[in-house]
Amino acid sequence: MAASSLSSSGVEMRDAFSAALVELGRERQDIVVLDADLHTSAKTSAFMAAFPDRFVQVGIAEQDLFGIPAGLALEGYIPFPSTFAAFASRRALEAHLHHPVQWFSYPAGRNSPHVRALVAKAGYVLAVTTNRGALQAADAPFQLSRYEILDTTGVSGLANLLTAR
Repeated sequence: MAASSLSSSGVEMRDAFSAALVELGRERQDIVVLDADLHTSAKTSAFMAAFPDRFVQVGIAEQDLFGIPAGLALEGYIPFPSTFAAFASRRALEAHLHHPVQWFSYPAGRNSPHVRALVAKAGYVLAVTTNRGALQAADAPFQLSRYEILDTTGVSGLANLLTAR
């Protein structure tokens, strides 16, 4: 388990999230949890078991995962959509680009069998990564070199980009 997935009290973050949702669900009847087919991984299954009538499974449809809560909020509910950031950002990127995003990038080489299985389940056809250790925790990731690689770039164009810096 990655150290970053632990809270300051040493509890795994998804377990803390799950317990907090169930506690809120007991306190408030207007809490609704929505999930994008990750209830076991995101640990929203505890809320689903405790309050099945207030749990909505939208499947792998993140666009609905954020549209439905907007309507629920307008009706006075307090929705909690639950997914992983990589999946939600993928749908937003696809909407912007008007075509499917099929490649996934693991930051700084960080991945595990569990994460790789989730990436495959999400429908990505290829995943890439940098070598572990290429990015240090103290590095500013938004100041790293960026390259615009288009369908027309080609191998020689990529070589020129990489050697020009």
